[in-house]
Amino acid sequence: MTRTKLVICPYCGETQPVGRCCRVCGGLFEPLSRQATHDAMGPWCVRDSDRPFQPGCSYETLVKLIERGRVTKYSIIRGPTTRQFWTVARHVPGVAHLLGYCHACDGSVDPSDHGCPHCGVPFGAYLDRNYLGLPDIHPEVWEEAAGDEGRGDPPSARGLSSFAADEELLGAPAIGAAGDGEVAPRATGFAPRVSASARGALSEQAAVENWHANPAVRSMQRRMARQERTIRLLTVLVVIVVLAGVVFNLTTVTSLRRQRENSAPIESTRPSDAAPSVFSQPSDDTAPVLDPAEVAPDQAPEDEMPSEQTDTEREGAG
Repeated sequence: MTRTKLVICPYCGETQPVGRCCRVCGGLFEPLSRQATHDAMGPWCVRDSDRPFQPGCSYETLVKLIERGRVTKYSIIRGPTTRQFWTVARHVPGVAHLLGYCHACDGSVDPSDHGCPHCGVPFGAYLDRNYLGLPDIHPEVWEEAAGDEGRGDPPSARGLSSFAADEELLGAPAIGAAGDGEVAPRATGFAPRVSASARGALSEQAAVENWHANPAVRSMQRRMARQERTIRLLTVLVVIVVLAGVVFNLTTVTSLRRQRENSAPIESTRPSDAAPSVFSQPSDDTAPVLDPAEVAPDQAPEDEMPSEQTDTEREGAG
């Protein structure tokens, strides 16, 4: 009695006889197909009742599915921005704007926009294919009441294992006990013990690296960098406008001053504008003006002579 050798499809988990490809999902079993599937894997999942066991895809693969029309605004997906809960695609941050909708206000946007023009919420791309977006673990009420030490701590505080340090499991170079900063040689099969201070320093460094590797943090940093560039550009434009206004005002004032100087009245030297002269010929309607000193006594007016004789007669009579 012979046994039939069975294989499990690495893509959908279907059990089947040995073959070239999966009889359910059609995935090839060759190494290149496995590598291509690994490259396309990620934390984003699209709900498909026909293929419910397909692995998650990366953000780049999800964008390609949207461009091909295989993911629409009514598709149900999950990913880092939904904390791995199923949500309709038009309400998923990082995906809704690619479908023409704002995930916050449901307004119409352009897929190339970096933020919503209606509510101002920023859009981002979550490219970390190993980031699930799961929230921190919080202890339940009965776990806090139990009082067991370390039961409610998150895995980052407890460590990966209770029997070995995180550096030993992750393969980080261990620091020997001979002195701070001295790297001890690694033995075959295991790493030497690491002091508590060294573990704390390495844990803080790993926490900082993980924080910088967070897609949301990277998106915020890129947005802040764009805002700083915009502020610098606006500052330069304001300075240029102020300098142009100052130069324009100075030019206007100078031109107006020159115009006033060129249009100032010149003193007239014409005879009609000057004072009348004694030797000038009078006009017909103007009586001649004579100097009393030039008039001879014998040429006195006739109306004054009788008055002088009358006075002389009066004196003789008296």
